[in-house]
Amino acid sequence: DPFSAIKKKQNELALDFYPEMKAMVRDSDDPLLLAVKLAIAGNIIDMAIQREIIDIREEVLSIVSSPLVVNDYAVLRKSLTDAKQLLYLGDNAGEIVFDRILIEELTTMDTPRIVFAVRDEPIINDATSDDARAVGLNRHAEIMSSGSGAPATVLSECSSEFVHLFRKADMIIAKGQGNYESL
Repeated sequence: DPFSAIKKKQNELALDFYPEMKAMVRDSDDPLLLAVKLAIAGNIIDMAIQREIIDIREEVLSIVSSPLVVNDYAVLRKSLTDAKQLLYLGDNAGEIVFDRILIEELTTMDTPRIVFAVRDEPIINDATSDDARAVGLNRHAEIMSSGSGAPATVLSECSSEFVHLFRKADMIIAKGQGNYESL
């Protein structure tokens, strides 16, 4: 894993900010909405972006204080109340700490099964099972490899077990540009 040191640093940076983010969610008028915005903000931790993040806290606070550009929150909230099985497609190390906050909030909604999918093998700074366990996601969701090492969810390259879960999940949350482009 040529990016293991960078991924570890990204996870540690996000974990340092975790207690403050959890307090923000706890004190929010709408904890789920703030957790969603934090998960969105976590996308700034990406080796593919063309600028350096100087102050992650400042960037995140700016993002979460802004209105959603595409606001499908009411639809999301309704879908979550009906979902019995949620598949959450992770993206990058560091970012997955922000995803953990959203997943922790989702567990308060009694979603029976949440599966967090990661890359099968190291690729750029995308999260693997080791990264997910390192940030504690395994305490709140089942961790599953997609069976693919691509920096995206390319179903034709994924394991049959993953494709089966993908097809039967009541709801899928897909993070990152790679997942957006491949799905």
